[in-house]
This record gives sequence, C-alpha cells and structure tokens, in this order.
Amino acid sequence: MSDSLFDKLYYYSLLQTAELVQSCPASESHHHAYPGGLIAHILESCANALRFRKSKILPVGASPEVASRKSDLYTYAVFAAALLHDVAKPLTDQVVTVHDRKGRALYDWKPAYAPISSDRSAAYIRVAFRPNRNYAHHQNSALIYLNRILLEDGYRWLQEDQDVYGEFLAAFAENPGGPIHELMTRGDQLSVARALGARNVSQFASQRPLWMKIRTAVRLLISSGELSLNRPGASGWVTDQGLWLLSKRGVDAIREQLTKEGHGGIPTDNRRMFDIMAEGGLLDLNDARKAVWRCRVRSDDWAPDTTFTMLRFPLDVIWDDPDAVPFHDGTVLVESGESGNDAENDIPPVQDCPDAAADSRAGPEPVPQAPQTIDFPDTKSSLVNLFFRDVDGQAPARTGSGNGKTSPESGCGQRFLKWMEEGINRNRLEFNTAKSVIHILDQGVFVVSPLGFKKFAQEQDMDWNDVQKGFQSLRINLKNHKDENWFKVRVEGKKISLLTGWIIPREHLALDADVQVNRKLTLVVQDMDRTG
Repeated sequence: MSDSLFDKLYYYSLLQTAELVQSCPASESHHHAYPGGLIAHILESCANALRFRKSKILPVGASPEVASRKSDLYTYAVFAAALLHDVAKPLTDQVVTVHDRKGRALYDWKPAYAPISSDRSAAYIRVAFRPNRNYAHHQNSALIYLNRILLEDGYRWLQEDQDVYGEFLAAFAENPGGPIHELMTRGDQLSVARALGARNVSQFASQRPLWMKIRTAVRLLISSGELSLNRPGASGWVTDQGLWLLSKRGVDAIREQLTKEGHGGIPTDNRRMFDIMAEGGLLDLNDARKAVWRCRVRSDDWAPDTTFTMLRFPLDVIWDDPDAVPFHDGTVLVESGESGNDAENDIPPVQDCPDAAADSRAGPEPVPQAPQTIDFPDTKSSLVNLFFRDVDGQAPARTGSGNGKTSPESGCGQRFLKWMEEGINRNRLEFNTAKSVIHILDQGVFVVSPLGFKKFAQEQDMDWNDVQKGFQSLRINLKNHKDENWFKVRVEGKKISLLTGWIIPREHLALDADVQVNRKLTLVVQDMDRTG
C-alpha cells in the first residue's frame, strides 16, 4: 500500500487500538499473560493475518481484474478485523481500576465510553480478571469499537462494497465464517502458538518443557469452563485435598488443547502423559505410587454408585489465589485397592526422584517486566508461579558411614559405572543415537535421567532409585552452577528437543579412544563444577 494510505487509515487505527487496551494482558494464565501482552498479541495477530492475506486471492473465485480492483479494500478489511478481534477484552474479561499518583483508586475504567488518556488525574491502572467471565463476550462485543478503531473515511470505504462488508461482518457473526474470518483466525492462532512455544513454529520455539505447557493448558481448560467442575456429570471436583480430574476425560482434553495450540510431540500413550505430569510436580500420587486414584463422589443431591478413576492436582498448581478456588460442597472418597491398570498407570515415585525436582527448578520462561503504567493485584504479581512449583532441589545427603567404608549403595553405583563402561566399549549399549540413554559429550558421558538408571535397574532386577542414589554417593559427577546434579542438552535434528541428565567425566570411565562425541547434542548450561 502507499505511504499516504497507511498514514491516513492504518496508523490511526493502530493508535486507537493501543488507547483501548493500554497495558492490559491478553490472558490471565495462558498466552501473552503479562503487562502489555494484549497489544502485543493484537499486533502480532494483525501482522500474521496480513501476511496470510498476501497469498490469498479475494474475493474467492474472482477474475484477476476484480481481485486487483478490490485488493486494497480486502487488505483493509482483514486489518480491521484482526484489530477488533480481541480489543474488547478489557471491557468484558477484566476489571481495570484507575489510580491517581497517590495510589488512590479513582474508578473502574469503561473503555467503551471514554479514553483513559483524557483523565489527567489518572496515573496507573490495576487489572484483575473477572472470575466468571464468558469467553465468547469479548468477540461478540468487538463491533462496539468499530467507529473507535476506524476513521469515518475507512468505515465508509468498507461499506461501499457490500460484498466485502458482508464478509467483514460475517467474521463477527454468532456462527462466524468466510475468508476474512479465516485469515483473522489464522493470524490469531499463530500468535498464540508462538507465545506458547509451539514446536511447529521453530523460529519462535520455546525451551519450556512439556509439563509446563500441560499446566498452562489445564489452567485454561478449567478457567474457560471446558472442563466443568463440582456438578453431576462434571469433569472434576475440588476439595481441600486438590483438584480431582477424571483421568481419561482430563488427559484427552489436555492433549486436544495442546494440539490445537500447535504443540508437537504430544504423547498418545496416557502412561507417558501421567509420567510427564508427575515428574513436573503437577500430580499427587496415591499410596501405590500411581497417578490414578479410584474414588467415589458424594454431594447432597448426587451420590452415584459407580467409582471414578481420577488424577489429583495440588490446588496451587491450578490456582494462584487461594480465595479463587471453587470448592465442591460434597466429598471425594478414595477407594482402597487397585487404582486402574498397573501397566497403564504405574509411574516413577516422583518424591524420591531428583530429576523431577530438576525439571521443576529449571526455572520459568523469561517474563517481560511490567511497565510502570500497570500494577497487578498481589495474587497475580508473580507470573513465575504460573510455570513451576517450588521443589526442594538440595542434593540428597551423602550415604555411607564416616569411617571411609563403602556403603552398599555406593557399590551399586560402581556396578552402574562398570555396566556403562563395558556396554560402550563392547557395543552392548546403544549410545549417541536418538533412542539411546547414553551420549558422549566433550564434557563427559551424559546419562539421560531417569531412563539410564531405569535401564540398568531392569537388567539387574533392582530399584532404579537405589541405583541413582548409589551412583550419586560416589560424588564423581559434574554439578551445574546451581550446585545441582542435572544438566540439559539440546538435541539438534528434524525437531529440536531437550534431554535432562547427569554428566560423568571421562576419566572415571576407561573408554576406548575411538568412542566419538555426539555433535548433535549441545550443553544448555555451561557453568559446572566437580563434586566432592
């Protein structure tokens, strides 16, 4: 488009959009959940939609002459639709309270009525999300802002062609559709996928582990009501013990949400999903160290005879604000006996697994700093809590007596070292391949954890926790700059992924000289020290 057209129509609309959303976040705990996130998401969605527009001939099936004549108008219609799509969120989803310079609350801002910049006494805003908001209202309210976003000349231009105007309005209908809606939606979805670290958007890929993405998905499904709570036929119930979620229905919904967001590598096996959630500290395990609990639900008006297989999430995994937890007025009673199929539900005892703590303490995604123009309530001020739970990351105490004698556990560790050494030198162990649990780095031998310890334990008919503790008691592995045992390596291939494991200096293993380094693995954290 020409510079004059941009200056006349587009630039004005961008400024008006920024005025209407201020520094509000795009969501409470999903995508762009930070101050200024909404304007960032709107601009990204708009830019994406316009890029998609370049490769689409509009109107659909038109001759080149007609498509050329209407090209600029269609581009403007896509631009306007993309700006309007989420601009009503501060009106419908949030309560925006205006404060003066002394910190006094002045009033709750109504974006549809007056610009906040017209109030000279306004100094900053505080944003809180409406607890019972309807997620469809912001899109249904978008056209309220049509005359605020578009100049009169732009609105008149849009209306002059009733076909284009009709397709524009169809993007905001009760059952939306049409090419403009398609482009607007694709732009929005791409922005969300990038923000959430979807693996099919490689140039924007995040290093967030899968359990963090699962946590974000569960929060969205609960807050949006897609997983209903605390009623007959619901997906889950909330007690002071935690959120009890129907296991199959819950995992299926999580998997569908992650796929919809564009994430790749989502396990189809529920056992693996349970394993990932447990290792990330998202689940409480039952007495048998399994993820699935067998329970009965009771309330005053509902007491089914059947039992349910459930997952139990700690309350602080789902809700940051204790006052926001929607407790069930009945009870969830745990049944004794087997809880589901052993083969399907049995997962490692996370409480004793240092690597679960490693993943949990790996730290959150970097979160943009809040501008001074916005101040969140205390319960929302720490976005770090959206991504990880505090887990004690201290290394287990050194085993063995103080008289220098080798403990039984350290003997187990020596056997593990010998197993690796002989397995690598005699090609008994697969290493440096996509499926192997052993890799050779410049820094030493990398053992994928806990899979490496489990593999040895299965062959020796032992408990893998004893193997890991025995190896740790040798104090020969490297430690990272946080004095933790684990490291992350980036695996380069068709898809970039991360592995967590321990590193053993090569001098502790008599490896053959021709054992090669795996150049497809790169250490993420370089700072390390020897233990001892």
